[in-house]
Amino acid sequence: MEKSEFKLDKLIGNKKYPFLILTYESLPLEEWKEIPFGDGYFEISNLGRVRSHDRWTINKKGEKRFFKGRIYRQPFYKQYNHTVGDYIGELVCTITFCGNPFRFYVHRMVYEMFVRALSFKEDKIMILHKDRDNFNNSVENLYEGTFNDKALKIYQSKRGA
Repeated sequence: MEKSEFKLDKLIGNKKYPFLILTYESLPLEEWKEIPFGDGYFEISNLGRVRSHDRWTINKKGEKRFFKGRIYRQPFYKQYNHTVGDYIGELVCTITFCGNPFRFYVHRMVYEMFVRALSFKEDKIMILHKDRDNFNNSVENLYEGTFNDKALKIYQSKRGA
């Protein structure tokens, strides 16, 4: 994965996505579930937002430090797709727990937390967006697909079909 070099504003235009709202309060109809590897300090919502709770930690020097809970920004990461000759991208989030960073695709975590747990290696299942909008990570917009489904989706969106 490579961090996008272009501005997010150019990609989203005037659309209002939940992940852009960084206020800590829940949005209407927003539900939260604990992220499994976060020891209760991190949650993800059915709208695709990620938040942390207030917490005290001890750093590598043994110093106690307070972190205020917040909504995480989600950078857009792009990958070059040789089949269609263009970049495709998805939102990711990185949280640090016990000094270790964990990066995950937001849409996949939303699906796993609100629909069902998946094993990419065993199931060979991709999580795709119904409306082909990779910024819309609400649980209602996600569905299971195969590698072929994803390749077809990318091909069709690139060709305007």
